[in-house]
Amino acid sequence: MQSILPYDCIADILKFLRDDKKTLYECLFVDRNFCQLTIPLLWSRPFEKENMKKSYIIINTLVSCLKEKEKQQLMKEFNDSIEIKIALFDYASYIKGFDYQNFEYAIKKWTESYFNYFVQPFNIHIFIFQLMGDLIFTRTKNFKMLNLSHDKYHDEEEKSFEYNIFQKILTFNNIKKVLINLEKLELKYFSWGHDIDGSLGDKISNFFIELSKYSNNIQDLIIDIFFDSTNTSKVSKSLAKLIESQKNLYSLQVTEYIDYSFINSIQSQANSLKFLRIIELSNFHSLLPILYHCVKLKTLELTEYFEVEDLCELYNSHISLPPIHIENLLAYQIEMERNIQNFEDAMAILINLSKHKLESLTMEFVTCRTISFLKLSCPINLTYLSLKISTFGLIKLYEIISLLKLLKTLIIIESGRYEDPLSPESSNKINQLIKLAISIPISLTRLGISFLVDLTGYEMFYKEFSVPIQELDIYISLDDDHLKGIISYAEKNRNLKRVGIMRFNHSCLDGHISNDLYLKAKSLIPIIGETKKIKHFVNR
Repeated sequence: MQSILPYDCIADILKFLRDDKKTLYECLFVDRNFCQLTIPLLWSRPFEKENMKKSYIIINTLVSCLKEKEKQQLMKEFNDSIEIKIALFDYASYIKGFDYQNFEYAIKKWTESYFNYFVQPFNIHIFIFQLMGDLIFTRTKNFKMLNLSHDKYHDEEEKSFEYNIFQKILTFNNIKKVLINLEKLELKYFSWGHDIDGSLGDKISNFFIELSKYSNNIQDLIIDIFFDSTNTSKVSKSLAKLIESQKNLYSLQVTEYIDYSFINSIQSQANSLKFLRIIELSNFHSLLPILYHCVKLKTLELTEYFEVEDLCELYNSHISLPPIHIENLLAYQIEMERNIQNFEDAMAILINLSKHKLESLTMEFVTCRTISFLKLSCPINLTYLSLKISTFGLIKLYEIISLLKLLKTLIIIESGRYEDPLSPESSNKINQLIKLAISIPISLTRLGISFLVDLTGYEMFYKEFSVPIQELDIYISLDDDHLKGIISYAEKNRNLKRVGIMRFNHSCLDGHISNDLYLKAKSLIPIIGETKKIKHFVNR
């Protein structure tokens, strides 16, 4: 039966379902129009991780797309032991994204199905790998995304194969022509062995140089490389060349582990870059001039190891520096082994230089000193604030929260003490939490909390908190007594639409939350379930 919906209308509907593979699969069987429009969506990125349980079917289907001569060659290699079906569609032509490691895994599993694992000829693996790669890059019509990332865990054979990834990807037929239209490149490569002769560094460097010749339209670039080599400087220079060769790069995620000398190349994208994420920042002085010039940059993220140089002199003179234009500043899951003051100084400089535009701030290692700085240089336009904060910072937090009249979302994760001296106020933290509850602006619609206090502290907070928020996330496991406190708050705030409880399903299954009390809470709060994800790591 032909669909009564217009063809274009069906296409628009299916676009909204592109990430719902189960529903898309069911759409195959509605009618011919639905089937014809669904197949390209299902095959746009066949080697995504979630599809690997079907890797055998995927390779079998692609085999059916081979030319007759190639099929005969394949049959010969397998001694006529395989059955090749007729392709209903040219599936390879719909592939827009290619995940290298999962593709290699799929080939390996497919060949293992025809050969005993211990006697499988490695040349067969290589033959199928090349044949399927040639098919994909010869037939694809709208290729956009290349993912060369790989996991850390491989057997020796796979490690050997991955070691040559940067050479092998460029051997497929038509690959260089296809790479002209590349819009996203993701490369996360972790090698724990020491590259003594520098050969791995050479391969990565040569890959970046080759790519810079053909792929000049990348919009989203993710490079996270970790390896011990004598050639890190060479890799950094070739990465700089790749970045500089782009015409319209709007998103860049890089690690400074290899060598921070590439950082100056970011300035070449000053008129297009909107998102910048730096892993393991090590040279703040080099980064800051880049931020002045990137006038379209909206989001800056800093994460993992944070080992920047001493910033005391820069901190004392930064008031005279040019402004930066970011709207979202995030520093999360930070690890550091040295003086925390360098991190505090870096964040203080960034916040002060962007306070005229800053709307969202996510930050860790928030201390009393941080709060004192924020009081003097408060970004009053903040609508989103997420803090992983020390006990001593928490008891002073109320001093700045009351200044944020536009705040919509507030996340507070208490993480204990970073400072050494004991604060006299810490013994009376419940009173400080009451002050915090009273200081929260009426504009707030979502609150997320995790305090290091007993139930009494939470009860006092809920009692004094009068803002009619719509969402409440509790980033700890709850029991009945704590849920009673939330119910009391919900009874006075009928605007509350959702409550998130950390490990909610486990709390219900383990009996920490009784069914009767849950039903009472559900009668007041329409949605009760797991907490929303945040950038901070929480384990309570």
